[in-house]
Amino acid sequence: TFNITAVSKTAYINDAVFISESLSGTPSEIAKSVLKDYMLTELTDEDETVGNISVNFTKTKPFSALQYLADNAISADSSYGDNLFFAYDTVYGFKFNCTRTMVDSNTTHYYTHFPTNDQIDDADDFYRILHHTQIVAGDKQLLISGGGLYNEVVLFNFIERTIKSSQYNYDTDKEKVSLLGTNIDVSSLDVDPLQKFKDVKTTASSHNTKSNVVIACDETAYQREDFLSKKVMTSRAQMALLRANTMTVKVTGNHEIIPGDILNIVFPAQTDGSDVTSEYDKRLTGDWLVAGVRHDVSLGVAFDTILDLYKDSMDTTL
Repeated sequence: TFNITAVSKTAYINDAVFISESLSGTPSEIAKSVLKDYMLTELTDEDETVGNISVNFTKTKPFSALQYLADNAISADSSYGDNLFFAYDTVYGFKFNCTRTMVDSNTTHYYTHFPTNDQIDDADDFYRILHHTQIVAGDKQLLISGGGLYNEVVLFNFIERTIKSSQYNYDTDKEKVSLLGTNIDVSSLDVDPLQKFKDVKTTASSHNTKSNVVIACDETAYQREDFLSKKVMTSRAQMALLRANTMTVKVTGNHEIIPGDILNIVFPAQTDGSDVTSEYDKRLTGDWLVAGVRHDVSLGVAFDTILDLYKDSMDTTL
């Protein structure tokens, strides 16, 4: 019996290489340079970014450098400008995309979850969820503390002695931040999600500051015009929403699914342990963003694909 662990070329190189130099340009330009000079590969798909930055990397792993660039990237497309960026590797090459591009442009795979084998025709068995484990299921307090519903940036300019703040509110900004649907489940909140934030007395002391408040001394320190108000609030809200519902599923081996794809899953509702009705589980049914893909191959026995999924919102209200 042999166990073979396979990794991509970039993952192999990443373990052996460090970056120790200063690089300048837009985040997407620097990402191209890092991949070409240190990872010996090209960026196959990217969203152009705006705003030149200078980064001094010191003994930094290429993957860590790319993550830093993604965290500080603003799309050149104004309609996509506030969204999260990800640098990720697939069998089709390395990508540097914002979440909106991933959702709008990538392939959607359609699957159905049936609890037992006799509830689905053999012809459709390939597109059946074999097993699923929900890791996080709509943690409402996480949405509050993580800034998914409301967050604020307070800027202190000590030279001009001015203070200004910018606020993010899911109720007014959900069209901009929601990726997979238009509704989030806040029906069971026992407190006003905004009031909990408003009751916090914010100060410059970090130990008295809640996690959904960002305090900065000078925005120019980020070498970005309007970086905090354009990038930080929306992207942190988007990340909090994506982390609100996570799930790992196993399907029949499918090499065509890659990170960034969408998995549309139908979960029939159950009245008891096995009786499936014509209704659907509103929380679980819908689009899920594929964040990670692993293949488990047993020679001559089975080929399974394990997928890590994220879901930020639902298609229908509860």
